[in-house]
Amino acid sequence: MKKIILSAAIALSALAFTSCLSSSGESKNEATITYGGSLCFNRVTDLQTGETFNTSDPQYSFLLDYTNQLVTPSMTNLKLAEDASGLSFKLPSLKVNLNSQDYSYTVNGIDLIPEGASQQYVFSTFSFKAIDRAFRTNSGTYIYSPVYDISYTVNGRYSVTVYPTRYDLLGTTTSNADGKDPYTSTKPIYSITLDTSKKTANLTLTDAVFASGHTTMKFGVKDLPYEIMSDGSIEIKTPADEKSQIVDTAGDVKNAYLSGITIHISVPTSRGSYISFHANIPGMQGSASDDEYDVRANLSYYIPTTED
Repeated sequence: MKKIILSAAIALSALAFTSCLSSSGESKNEATITYGGSLCFNRVTDLQTGETFNTSDPQYSFLLDYTNQLVTPSMTNLKLAEDASGLSFKLPSLKVNLNSQDYSYTVNGIDLIPEGASQQYVFSTFSFKAIDRAFRTNSGTYIYSPVYDISYTVNGRYSVTVYPTRYDLLGTTTSNADGKDPYTSTKPIYSITLDTSKKTANLTLTDAVFASGHTTMKFGVKDLPYEIMSDGSIEIKTPADEKSQIVDTAGDVKNAYLSGITIHISVPTSRGSYISFHANIPGMQGSASDDEYDVRANLSYYIPTTED
């Protein structure tokens, strides 16, 4: 069953009817996107010292004015040092640009002085990109998974990148069973969820299929170690001989595991992301199916151009 991406044009139209009334009673064509809390964290780099640290529970709000094609960003609990108090800012309204190729909408600004703030704080750069999208799974259910790419620099010194704690990625998956021709599929959705307090990640595969004739599967593995690399990418790795127990909605799947897991997520663009692992799935596809597969997929936020 074909997955569906909701373009920004569709999403903007859908959001537009969440209008509010002005004090004069006239309808205002606007909506607000809120993002923060457990959904993301800030990664802050002091460009003078090179120190990098993470801060939790930032809060972002974007007021969309459809009539004038403007976005007004605001934020709370912004920390520019690990032990600092959270700051709050409201930035000037910025013009929206719609990309007709990836259906994203973006705003960019330079040298922005927050409303009501002194020149002690200047946003040297500010960038916000959003893609509203949803996937229809093989069972007919939908996964709503917008992408928000937010980054900015304060006072030319503090570079901030906002990291999501969940990544839903797609790609063409190639599976190899010993002695068989490779099998490719664009059905699987790979969901990676970070637990920032434990520094672990959970991996869930939706609509996984590794061979012709397979029914689609949904399963996952838990508590994988992750690391943020010097280039800002997220890397998850387990040794080839370490077995990560496969779980599904009923619990542990007997004798089923993934091993040799490697996941690389490029933040914020997703370009260059990939996953590879060895899957041992006895009984999950019946006795006639192979039990073991080597699996790899190049991953992206975007749906592949062809569907199987």
